[in-house]
Amino acid sequence: MKSEDLNDLLNYYTENYEIIADYNVIDKINLGEKNTYCRFCGRSYPVVKFQDVAHAIPESLDNNKLFSYYECDECNHEFGRVIEDHLSKYLFPYRIGSIILGKKGKISYKIDENNRIDVSDGHWEVKESISNSIVEVIDNHTINIKIKRQTYIPIMVYKALVKIALTIVPESELQPLERTISWLKNYQLSFEDYFSQFVMMRFFPGFKPFPFIKAMVFKRKGDAIVLPMYQISLSFNNFNFQYIIPCAEKDIHLDGKTVNLRSFPTPFDIGTYPQPIGSALLSFFNYEKIKDEIVPIGMHYESKEVTLL
Repeated sequence: MKSEDLNDLLNYYTENYEIIADYNVIDKINLGEKNTYCRFCGRSYPVVKFQDVAHAIPESLDNNKLFSYYECDECNHEFGRVIEDHLSKYLFPYRIGSIILGKKGKISYKIDENNRIDVSDGHWEVKESISNSIVEVIDNHTINIKIKRQTYIPIMVYKALVKIALTIVPESELQPLERTISWLKNYQLSFEDYFSQFVMMRFFPGFKPFPFIKAMVFKRKGDAIVLPMYQISLSFNNFNFQYIIPCAEKDIHLDGKTVNLRSFPTPFDIGTYPQPIGSALLSFFNYEKIKDEIVPIGMHYESKEVTLL
């Protein structure tokens, strides 16, 4: 990125936003205090329990260090079953391509016994039949893999992303976000759903260019500014996601207006760092199930071994 463009972006954020949460997840972090209250249902111990390990960011995003005491066991189970499962299914092809292994230390994509991919510790093992190839060889060091996503519901993916943000925002910011917290478990069309159309995703090449998770939450500096009240930038592994945290109380004045959203710069936008090779504005504004969606993943490798069975 040119220096003048970078300075313009930085000035844009300095003028319009302040940073209210900033986490470099290098060491283990526990948010909140154990056995107090759940910010997602409002109940306290001992009415609800806090025995489970609640991840502030799901393990499917390569998180094993940032945890939350803000979430009771009941909400943890419900979110995992109802919304975070859809995020995991949506990200699954990217996890294969970027070797995000999760708690089991491996990840597999299986069509049948003769066609599968197993990934563990940087090692890919591809098994395929000639009649049903899942790999397209581009050259001696490049392949394309077409991975089919499991069935998912787009709006649930967005809710799971917003739930991450609602976990890491400071306690002092919760009052205007009470309706947003309730929206997570409300499965009717709502004002908050509108913002699911503006999720920015960028992909950076190389092996784990983001060596740790980076999460930043931004708050608008004044209500006269025609921008969303809250945004979050979330970076992990090869990806940067930036999206709006809906806040009906503070964003209703945006209705009918043109909003100029711009990506917050990462370290890779500076100097000679690897530039993103893919960027997209994603929309999750859909309550219908998406089935059999094919995602092409391009991979570059140094060497391979072939075994003929």
